[in-house]
Amino acid sequence: MAYHEADAGDGTTREEQFLKGQKLFLCICSLMLILFLVALDQTIVSTTFTEVGKDFGSFDKISWLISGYMLASASVVTVYGKLSIVFGRKYSLLLAIFLFELGSLLCAVSQNMTMLIVARVIAGIGGGGIQSLTTVVASEVVHMNRRPAVMSLFGIVFAISSVLGPLVGGVFTTKVTWRWCYYINLPIGGFATALLLYAFNPPRPKFTWSKIREIDYIGISSFMAGIVLILLAMSIGGINYPWNSAAVICCFVLGGVSLVVFSIWNFRFSSNPLIPYFVIKVPGVFVCTLVYFFTFCNFMTLVIYGTLYFQTILNRSAFQSGIDTLALIIPLIVATLISTGLVQGSKQVKPVIIIGTILGPIGGGLVTLLDVDSSLSERIGLFIISGVSLGIQMQTVLISAQLAAPKQASGLILTTVVVNFSRSIGGAIGANLANTVYSVTFSKKIRPYTESSIIRIPDSVLLNSPDAVLSLPENLQELVIEKLMESLRATFYFGLGCASVAFIISLFVSNDKLPKKEKKLEVTETPDLSQDNKSLSLDKSIEFINVHSKN
Repeated sequence: MAYHEADAGDGTTREEQFLKGQKLFLCICSLMLILFLVALDQTIVSTTFTEVGKDFGSFDKISWLISGYMLASASVVTVYGKLSIVFGRKYSLLLAIFLFELGSLLCAVSQNMTMLIVARVIAGIGGGGIQSLTTVVASEVVHMNRRPAVMSLFGIVFAISSVLGPLVGGVFTTKVTWRWCYYINLPIGGFATALLLYAFNPPRPKFTWSKIREIDYIGISSFMAGIVLILLAMSIGGINYPWNSAAVICCFVLGGVSLVVFSIWNFRFSSNPLIPYFVIKVPGVFVCTLVYFFTFCNFMTLVIYGTLYFQTILNRSAFQSGIDTLALIIPLIVATLISTGLVQGSKQVKPVIIIGTILGPIGGGLVTLLDVDSSLSERIGLFIISGVSLGIQMQTVLISAQLAAPKQASGLILTTVVVNFSRSIGGAIGANLANTVYSVTFSKKIRPYTESSIIRIPDSVLLNSPDAVLSLPENLQELVIEKLMESLRATFYFGLGCASVAFIISLFVSNDKLPKKEKKLEVTETPDLSQDNKSLSLDKSIEFINVHSKN
């Protein structure tokens, strides 16, 4: 039997989009290169804080280099999913690459902190689309039975680049200039784009003005406004403004109202909803989005603040801290490869996911044992279990969601986009909340010393500049490092909580298995996604056709 997925979203069956040979290889390589740059860009800036702050004289806004990027990236993921269905995946992905490259160029030539932050937002708008659409395109050109292997490669690329970010950033910052952290995106991104243009050539979608009317402008506007305002409140709360300040409260209230308006409009009135009800009502999809959300909250916490532990507490250089984080990345890579083999060999996905989520809280608990005087063997050992846990979950959760995806038109595409959105928003919220925990805890612990003028350097500078800590007398250095370690431990406890929630939710993941034999699935009707047609029967929208294949 042969299993073929139908409906690529542009009037063709997806079986016509499967690539083979050289074009498949080059297409996957181009997607991995683009994803590599985007994931690298999320963490590469962490080692440039000191130099950028010195160049622009603005340490108080330095955290926005990460927050601005993640705010923009998380808010546009689902928007790109809708645009890709209307205008085609290739052109939507090319738009995302263009915006990411434009933002990178503007970052590299920035003349002040404001310009740099705006450029990071532009890069984030492109990066969000790339994170979403690279997986969608890969799902279109690769058959389901081979998809776990490809997705595992994507997971490895994402993890490696996220951890390599501080290392590469450190090399550029210390050996050349921090601006090369952004210049590097231009030649590599251009080469990847050329490969994509050659290898990925789906049928060109027919443009009509009716397609413009298919875009849900009210839904997109209210959704993006809600996400940005909520994340903005999390970014400034307790750091730039007190939690009970008017600015923070207004952001939370307006953001919440915007999301309520979006939900009512999207699920009750929109004829072309941004997040179709027929996708998220599937338990197997909804549960996977929650697991991915909390898993990536934990992942970003470990990557960002694990690196910070080595740099701030142990006074390791950016390059050395990148080497130190191999204790997390090597187990992650090995676990990803092994879990892929287990899934493909057994066709079982849920048991593998459960193993990964069980290890999550165990690894999270071990990381909280890190201390100022932890030995090399302790630092390596305490990170290994977390790396294994994250490696197992990195792509198996997405595969489970795709197996449970509704078989209606564009069901797989929208499922992939929604799950990737949960990854992006989980990483953004995780990074913001972890930063809040870290900053607020440190400010609370160091405030008695700064207010009494024992330490005359502002706590915001001590947080972001290891050089500032080293400028203090030795006894005060030890005091500050101790308080920083206590703040980092509180942040690791936050990651532990996220991993624990992910484990509980993963118990409800779908039991769907990879198909042992191939079947042909053909969509015979594209369902209207309006409210009146949300009850469209699956039996009416798809037709199974059994075909014999050669043994």
